[in-house]
This record gives sequence, structure tokens and C-alpha cells, in this order.
Amino acid sequence: MSVELNREQEAVVESASRDLFVAAAAGSGKTRVITERFVRIALTGTAASRTPESVLTITFTEKAAEEIAERVRERLAGAARRDGSTFDVDRAWISTIHGMCARLLRRHALEAGIDPLFSVGSEVELRALRQEAFERAAKVQLAQGPSGTETLLDTVRTGDVFEGVAAAYELCHSLGTDVTDLRRSSPDAGALRGAADRLGEVRGELLAAPTTQTVEANAAALECMIAAIESALADPAAAPAAVAASQRFKQAKRGSEAVKRLALEAEEIVGVAGEQLAQAVV
Repeated sequence: MSVELNREQEAVVESASRDLFVAAAAGSGKTRVITERFVRIALTGTAASRTPESVLTITFTEKAAEEIAERVRERLAGAARRDGSTFDVDRAWISTIHGMCARLLRRHALEAGIDPLFSVGSEVELRALRQEAFERAAKVQLAQGPSGTETLLDTVRTGDVFEGVAAAYELCHSLGTDVTDLRRSSPDAGALRGAADRLGEVRGELLAAPTTQTVEANAAALECMIAAIESALADPAAAPAAVAASQRFKQAKRGSEAVKRLALEAEEIVGVAGEQLAQAVV
């Protein structure tokens, strides 16, 4: 079965011999292109590499992996009927990043020193483990009596402290750094002050727009975020609560183009401020 591709999609498929970065919007045919690129590599490789197992395909979600695997199976089944080839798509490396890692670990469980029957934790399970680890660490910190720990936990809710620490941990992962790297730096007070001031300006521009439910909600969310940053600037102990606020911050993107633009700008500013604030948590 032939697959119709436009000129840009065909260029992506045909460039399988070199590194390539492709940016595409939702609904633009990414899955179709990835499937066809996979099939072309598998069908046109050398005798040694002409197998689905020679192509590594990483996706963000299990659903996307399953969809690509099914499409690859259909395309290769058609090729097999034409020339008598055999392709075991079930051996193909089409999965999420954690799915690929799990497969490698199960294949080499003895060398890794782990139980081959392990399972990948769900988000609910992982959050519970993080919460448990946080509580153990907090008890150790309190027992050792470091300066400011009791003040921190008395000033803000424990849940907010946990959210802030978790956000800093996720930031480390996203930057590819260790938590010790964050300990070497401190928040840029000037950057935080600039973020708070610019958010105030965005709020003013919003309030100058025709009043709608979206405008009012966005302005209220901005007011809360500005207050959180101001609190963190005045007292570092409030940083975890401010980090948690930045993680929850969302702006509705409905209404006029001006309101949508301001909402996007606000989220970008809050994202930068959140990274700065996270440095005060570890």
C-alpha cells in the first residue's frame, strides 16, 4: 500500500541517512511521516540491518507508540506479501523512553543486579514515593536542627514545601544537572523583581482590555503570582510556596488576540521566574 506524502514530508522520509530535527504542528501528519521513515529505513537497509529491530523509535506516550507500531506492522505486512520477506514488528524498538529503558534492563537484569520482573511505576506511585522520601528527609533535617528549617516548615504549608522541592527536582532533570549544581547558585533577585514588575504591566494591559470573564480570571491569577514572587523576595522561606504557585499558574487563552498574546507572555515570564525561585528551595 502506497502512502501519499507532500513535498516536505517526503523530504523528511528521504533524509534517513542524516541527523534531522523536524518541528510540526498538531495534525500535520507526524505519525504518518515517522511510520514511513521507519519503513523506508527497514526496507532499504543492508541485509544485516534490514529489520525493524535495527530502528530505534522513541515517543512521548504509550498511545503514540502503539499507533506507530500498528501502522508499521500494516506497511511491512504489505511489503512481505509482495516479496516474501518476513518482519517481526513485535521485536521493534517502538516505545516511550521509559519503555525502552525497561526493555534494556529486563534483557540485562543479571548484569544490572535487579529483579527482571520489576514494573515501571505509575505517576501516582511515583508521587507517593517522592512524598515519602521528602518526609524522611524533612525529619532528618529537623533532627539535625539546621538554621531556618523549623521556620520554613512553620511559615508555609508542608504540601507547598514538597511541591517546591519536587519542582526543583524536575528542573534538575530537565536541565540535565545535579541538585548540587543548584546549591551553587541563588535566585537572581533582579530577575525576580523584573518578572514581578513585568507581570504587573501585563496585568495593567489586561485590565485595560474590554472586561470579560477571561480577562478577570487572568488578572486575578496574575495578582496572586505577583504576590507570591513578592513574598519570596521579602522572605526566602516563602520560596517553596512561590514555586508551587508558578507550577500551578495557567492563563486562559480565549477572547481577543491581545488577551491571548498577554496570556502567553505571562506564562513565559512565570516559567522563567519559577526556575529562579526553584534555586532557593534546595
